[in-house]
Amino acid sequence: MYIKWWQGTDLYVMYKFPPTNSLGWILQIIKNRIFWKIFHRRFTHWVNHPEQGNILRKIGISDYVVKENPDYDHSKYEKKQHDGYNILYYHPVNREQKYAKWIYGIDMLFTVMNRLSYDKKINWIRLDGSVNMVEVLPIADCYIKVNKHIGSGKNRIAKECEINDVPVIYTDYTKPDEENVKYIIRRIDELRKTTSIT
Repeated sequence: MYIKWWQGTDLYVMYKFPPTNSLGWILQIIKNRIFWKIFHRRFTHWVNHPEQGNILRKIGISDYVVKENPDYDHSKYEKKQHDGYNILYYHPVNREQKYAKWIYGIDMLFTVMNRLSYDKKINWIRLDGSVNMVEVLPIADCYIKVNKHIGSGKNRIAKECEINDVPVIYTDYTKPDEENVKYIIRRIDELRKTTSIT
């Protein structure tokens, strides 16, 4: 029996077509949907959390296991003193850009950055897939995890942050971007009042 570990994007595109300008990606998604429709019974299906399981049921896969991703780094690093307040956010470079901009809430994050640009103590650290988390986690003060659809939730970065006592700000995909922007700014302000590193 093979194992299929369902992640955010590959699960999302099983039930909705993503914002994209790539016809090639749409054709690949259609091929993948046909494959899983035919062969899903030959696999054991793992998901991160129950909400992802709900999506699998919607597409006809009812036999799944809620399981923690074995790729998580469970190392805990010693905190380091640092200047300013370091906020992590995820913005990869090698993705289809229309989709990446939407799924990672880039416009929303840029709005937050713009509204907080007056505060020179805030440092924004872009995680783009090339950053060494061993160097970043000890100086991180919080991480913003944008959730844009049902089934998105705690990702690997969020899990590693929680292991390292780095607060995670989760957005709510059911609410408008502006409401999430205000929530992120409010949570940053609250977290800064409780942290010993400023």
